[in-house]
Amino acid sequence: MLFLNEKELSKEEREKLDDDDFGLPEKRKYPIHDKTHIRSAIQMFKHCKEEDKEELAKNIKKEADENDINISKDSALGKYIEENDL
Repeated sequence: MLFLNEKELSKEEREKLDDDDFGLPEKRKYPIHDKTHIRSAIQMFKHCKEEDKEELAKNIKKEADENDINISKDSALGKYIEENDL
C-alpha cells in the first residue's frame, strides 16, 4: 500500500538502507529515510503491532522533528505520542 507520492522501494533499494533508516530497525520495517517515507510511516502507524508502537513512535517523532514534519494530534501517532509524552 503506497501513500502520498511514495515510490515503492525496490528490494535492492531497501537492502541498501541502514537499519537506522527504519522506524523499527531490528525488524527493518517502516522506512523513514526521507520525508515521503516519514509521512507514510505516520499514516501507517495505526497498523503497527501494539508491542512495537512505543519504539516506532519515538523513531518517527525524532525523524519528523529533524525534517520539520508536524504530526497531527488527531492521528493515531499523535495521540500515542501525547499519551506517552515522547
